[in-house]
Amino acid sequence: MESKVLEMLKQDKIVFKASEKILLKPLNSLTREERRKYFQEIEPELKALRTDLQNLFKANPAMREKYLNAVVSEVLDNKGVINTLNSTVIKALGSFDFYRLLIAKAREKNIKLSLQTNNYTFLVWLLLFFVLFFYILITRRS
Repeated sequence: MESKVLEMLKQDKIVFKASEKILLKPLNSLTREERRKYFQEIEPELKALRTDLQNLFKANPAMREKYLNAVVSEVLDNKGVINTLNSTVIKALGSFDFYRLLIAKAREKNIKLSLQTNNYTFLVWLLLFFVLFFYILITRRS
């Protein structure tokens, strides 16, 4: 599966040696060997790519909009799943602008996105547990 963002990077002659197979997978779906390769070899290269893209976007705002729209449409096509290459480009673009546009387009096209951020449900249950726990401790002492 070819990525729109990867094609755009190749067209803009931004090259990197990283494995496309790993770049097009979400970080949480990598195998142990792929994860090791990612953190040892690919991540430093992606950091350099991010700084290069940030400099490119500062110099050319039209290019920034082009990449922003491409990343948003690719993430919408994948129902909200963000691969490692998209994640790097999102960091270069600015996550606030990306998520604002993503949510707006998802609502416009009526697409339900997969949950990518913490919705605080776990924290609410944890808080409830501790409140009940301390309530029981306090009432038992009386």
